[in-house]
Amino acid sequence: MAEITISNDEYGVVFDCVAIHKQPSLDHPLLKDFKMDQLLEPEFGREENKSKASTMKIESSDEVCPVGTVPIRRIQMEELLRAGSVSNFLRRGYADSSLHEYATERLSGGVYLGTKATLNIWQPKVDDDKFQSFSLAQIWLTKGSGEERNSIEVGWHVYPFWHREKDEPTAVRLFTLWTNNNYKTWHYNDDGGFLVKSQTWSPGMVLPSSNMDGMEELVGVWPANLFTNLATGGADTLTWGGEVTRRQGGLFPAMGSGQFSNKDYTKSAYVKRIYLVDAEGTTQVIPDAKDLYISESLPDCFKVEDKGYDGSEGGYGRHFLYGGPGEESCPVGSSISDA
Repeated sequence: MAEITISNDEYGVVFDCVAIHKQPSLDHPLLKDFKMDQLLEPEFGREENKSKASTMKIESSDEVCPVGTVPIRRIQMEELLRAGSVSNFLRRGYADSSLHEYATERLSGGVYLGTKATLNIWQPKVDDDKFQSFSLAQIWLTKGSGEERNSIEVGWHVYPFWHREKDEPTAVRLFTLWTNNNYKTWHYNDDGGFLVKSQTWSPGMVLPSSNMDGMEELVGVWPANLFTNLATGGADTLTWGGEVTRRQGGLFPAMGSGQFSNKDYTKSAYVKRIYLVDAEGTTQVIPDAKDLYISESLPDCFKVEDKGYDGSEGGYGRHFLYGGPGEESCPVGSSISDA
């Protein structure tokens, strides 16, 4: 078959339409004997699929790869040169010596087979690529502690060091990350493990700085083979919200919209319609705010405001606001925080 490409954005990033059973993530050693036809397309919370894989859904895009193929981001030589080595390139996603700060809500103490939430999309100012800063909004599903910690993470981020745009503000891009050993090693986007199933969406694609309207679409899956304790029994902690990072000497970028969480819904970043899937595979809301733990690791800079439960028709359900301006408002001497 002739090579087919789709260009997802105005920045020249190219996605090749690759046969679904030949995508690079299948080269991961833990997926050596994995077959794509093992995977059904699980519905959210569906009991018979709970052990197959964790899934990610997003609202629909326009460009479509042919049936039987999926979009995979083409790696540019410039990216490898910037990293200095292939091993450094494969370790992108977190800077080892970075300081991380969070504004999140967290649910723990149960068994959770999944979660679902809506995150609005902003384009926070992150122009500090010298210090490898990023700003993100995401969902975490985790289990275990110490070196046994497993984590699945998905959301949007602005990360100039790895997504350098020529003469333009850095775009907001879809990203995924997973680890099975508390970040001793990790895998970012489609560099190993995450399997793309969508014909339209793939990690690394640009997201608009607004809410998207459309039908939900399954983007891809993390097969259970990749994990240790997350592979059985589900997650023990669900987390939603924002994270920023910088290296020593730099300034923290803005989080979310760059506004504190006490602004209204048109000015603040939010996470709304938060659902969980319990140990029986039942999808449910979290109606009681006391079950959620608010984490503000640097409250002078980044805040969370829980807004309770909105049960009205078309309402926000369980939701909260988060974010902050970063930059000069954040003390440079702040210490590393734990998610």
